[in-house]
Amino acid sequence: MQVSYVGYSPKTIKVCGPDTLVNIILNPKNQLDEVVVKSDYSYRRFAPQTSLERISAQTVRTLPSILGETDITRTIQLLPGVAMGSEATSGYFVRGGGSDQNLILIDGTPIYNAYHMFGMFSVFNSDAINGVNFYKGGMPAQHGGRLSSVLDITMREGNNQRFSGEVMLGTFSSKFLFEGPIIKGKTSFLITGRRSILDILPEMLSQGVIGFSGMYLASADVRLDKYNFYDINAKVNHTFTNRSRLFITLYNGKDNYSPQGSVLQDHSFGFGNKGGSVRFNHVFSRNLYGNFMLYYSGYKYSTTKGTTDKDKEGNVISSNSLTSRTSIEDVSLKTDFDYGFKNHTLKFGAQFLRQDISPEVSAFNSISSNTQYNIDTTYRFNDIIHQTSLYISDTYKPTDRLMLNAGLRFDTYFVKGKTYSSLQPRVSLSYLAVDKLTVKASYARISQNLHLLSHTSSGAPSDMWVSSTKNVVPSISNEFVVGLTYSPSDAIVVTLEGFVKRMDNLITYKEGASYALNQTNWQEMIEVGNGKSKGLEFCVRKETGTTTGWISYTLSKATRQFDGVNLGREFIFNYDRTHNLAIAAMQRLGKKFSLGANWMYATGYAITLSNIIYYNIDPFSQNYLVVEYDNLNNKRMPAYHRLDICLNYEKFKKHVGYKFSIGAYNAYAQKNPYYITQSVEGIGKTSLFDVIPYLSLSLNF
Repeated sequence: MQVSYVGYSPKTIKVCGPDTLVNIILNPKNQLDEVVVKSDYSYRRFAPQTSLERISAQTVRTLPSILGETDITRTIQLLPGVAMGSEATSGYFVRGGGSDQNLILIDGTPIYNAYHMFGMFSVFNSDAINGVNFYKGGMPAQHGGRLSSVLDITMREGNNQRFSGEVMLGTFSSKFLFEGPIIKGKTSFLITGRRSILDILPEMLSQGVIGFSGMYLASADVRLDKYNFYDINAKVNHTFTNRSRLFITLYNGKDNYSPQGSVLQDHSFGFGNKGGSVRFNHVFSRNLYGNFMLYYSGYKYSTTKGTTDKDKEGNVISSNSLTSRTSIEDVSLKTDFDYGFKNHTLKFGAQFLRQDISPEVSAFNSISSNTQYNIDTTYRFNDIIHQTSLYISDTYKPTDRLMLNAGLRFDTYFVKGKTYSSLQPRVSLSYLAVDKLTVKASYARISQNLHLLSHTSSGAPSDMWVSSTKNVVPSISNEFVVGLTYSPSDAIVVTLEGFVKRMDNLITYKEGASYALNQTNWQEMIEVGNGKSKGLEFCVRKETGTTTGWISYTLSKATRQFDGVNLGREFIFNYDRTHNLAIAAMQRLGKKFSLGANWMYATGYAITLSNIIYYNIDPFSQNYLVVEYDNLNNKRMPAYHRLDICLNYEKFKKHVGYKFSIGAYNAYAQKNPYYITQSVEGIGKTSLFDVIPYLSLSLNF
């Protein structure tokens, strides 16, 4: 057999015997400029999976960023059906779901808080990403545990032939990547690291960078030059035989803020994720493939805030501090199998998960030299959950025009003597109605054992994760999706999808509830209710050529209803955005230059403002403010819009290359309000950023 490829010398090999796998390495000859041919046209045309977005690492690295930090979650915000959170944050909300309803995986290991720097950046180093699958509906049976979406990120495996690396210096952080063979042709490694640099620069220089970038925080008294974060990713890939491989993946990342070293003078906090997995896969036969995985994932958060009052002689008059901690630890063993025969592809597997949730919420202490009182409202609890999951699905292609997928997932939760079982059917189909036009539909039922208690719905790290208990049952969602996919050519894809989703057993704080002032069990401080969402999504993509990108538009509505909140009346979900329009474009300008831009427009998210506000005159005491409102989330922030641009220059020689990027976040300096204040004098609007320029330089070798 002769093997040949354009630009390489041909090679002749002998092949005989039973089924076998042969790896062939060709030597370059008369190397030409790179030619890339890619198409998932057949996949888009026939696969029954609905609401799946596939994002390449190159797309993430080409689009504009904030402060030079290319970010997969910012790319996610540009997709149909996805709403962004607050200004400059990387958080996202999918089809009316909360931030806790998004499952984020890195090589199969869950990450519980995927953001650095108050949500400005995600924890994922884009240089280490190989590919991304984003499910925003119609989840296949192998995925469970979150109601709204799955962000499945796979890391690069490392080069097992030669050593290479990259270092990058940016406006806000620096990072590196190294990869290469441990045993050439059999074992490879990849390691990446990133760290913020403002806190290690001289104070004058760090303040200059902050001023240059126009960065300040309107909602918190935080000095950015006292803030630091880091993350490290590592992966080892070993090939035993042509049928067996082993992967080891490690991750560690943390944020720290302690400006003055004393919690009584200011406030400090720290939070971080760490995790690791060992994965072994084996090809048992030409029809059967197996994957076996053991992983650990840990998340910890701790914050302390305090004040101290002193008299003129320096004696302490009063002091107080507020402390909150929480941690989640997962240990899991899972197996997955693929088995193909005739027109069927079976997927089946099992997972066992042990989860330890340990919050210590709002330890509050107050001491006064005058009255000599000491109040301690510390509340701690610990939940250990054992979860067992089984799933099976079959993709069947009875004709050239019809493809079906039917799956079933069975989850069982054991927590504090209580057992919850959930049977979750998943069904999807695709039908090639006419040439190039496919009709798709799906139904998915999903169960979620974890809940996030939050006053803001923003997914802040200080929000409290809790599990289902005897009195709090798991959340359930049921979603229907119907869509059309039209592919006039390999380059252009047009999709239109409509969805309806209902979420039951959602929880939220009762009105006025707060751990800082209440010692009761958290289960007595919540309300249980439901959520509804519906919408229509439209997207046009161009995936090949010198100009690529997409235009997406979403029309949607999301509501919540709790008997003890808002007098039991239904109200708009905080991050409901009626209209959401996004344009992402990438343009090649010759061999060395590329231009990236994205523009967003969205209806403002929902807020609560009073209908009547006035001072009440009380002759026996001081005047006090009276605030009345007719409905929760009765108003909206002003419409949000923003343009980001970047210009990239890349040059590669034989062994060394470099990339220079210059860009701007919020290029036309739109004053998007970050929050709104209300008083008897009127309404005040505060913006977070003007234009934020950035520079970055990368060196490849």
